[in-house]
Amino acid sequence: MTDDDAGEIFLPIPGWEGFYSVSSHGRVMSLPRKVQVAGQVARRYSRSRILKPSVRPSGREQYMLFRNGQGFVRSIEFLMQQARILVNAAQLDAILEAVGAAPCLPGARCRGKHHLFDVAALHEPPKAVEARHRPALGLCSRCPALARCQDWFNSLPPRQRPEGVVAGKLRPAEVGRPRKSNHQSTEGK
Repeated sequence: MTDDDAGEIFLPIPGWEGFYSVSSHGRVMSLPRKVQVAGQVARRYSRSRILKPSVRPSGREQYMLFRNGQGFVRSIEFLMQQARILVNAAQLDAILEAVGAAPCLPGARCRGKHHLFDVAALHEPPKAVEARHRPALGLCSRCPALARCQDWFNSLPPRQRPEGVVAGKLRPAEVGRPRKSNHQSTEGK
């Protein structure tokens, strides 16, 4: 953990240790390391620097991160959650609400491997998503807590059900406007 001016704290991003860190102020730093330039035998050292985000039309910031020759697009919110940085009370409330709703599943094989179970990140290649979800589904199929997890998932209202790999199944992200239930549509007739 590194402190900078004005209380800014940089923490390593799990899975990106030695490559990048994210700050409590929502900035991403590329860490110094040896890099091999394409087509060259010699390696060079890169200096640490603060990355400039690209901004989506929705106003959300995202960063292009590189590791082992592959590029990954990640939102600043995702990176800060990975590093467990809480930036304001609204985010803290949302996280506490989600954690409070999560079941206690002793022995669950997903613990500490949440990145495998998450839905696709913005612009994440489908093959990369499939490569993450395949082992997640395998872990679920052999999990001693699978039945309790399925019971928990089925007890949630549909709008509160998490997306990604949950309870042994891939739950895709809902797209578009939610459908009206049959109960609502028959009342007006």
